[in-house]
Amino acid sequence: MLKLESTSSTSQCRFCNQITNIKDLVGNEVVTRKQMTQRKEWLDGYQEATKNERPTVQEDCAKCDSDLMYYFTMQLRSADEGQTVFFECVKCGYQSKQNT
Repeated sequence: MLKLESTSSTSQCRFCNQITNIKDLVGNEVVTRKQMTQRKEWLDGYQEATKNERPTVQEDCAKCDSDLMYYFTMQLRSADEGQTVFFECVKCGYQSKQNT
């Protein structure tokens, strides 16, 4: 729904900032589409920021001699079964998972 200011003769799109005269909109159907995309720089920044904050556990890596791994858990199976633990080696980045 288009929100109009009572004193304004124009309307500005919240997404693309295009300004349109309200008289040009009367009697017309306006369809807008917005495709949401992830920006790589947003994801990289988030991953780097959270990498230092992730919890670690002493677990042997299968690929290198490190014994420290990041971990997080998710409930992927039905509620009456255990959770899945995901591991990532702090040193080489090797990833594994374990159903508990």
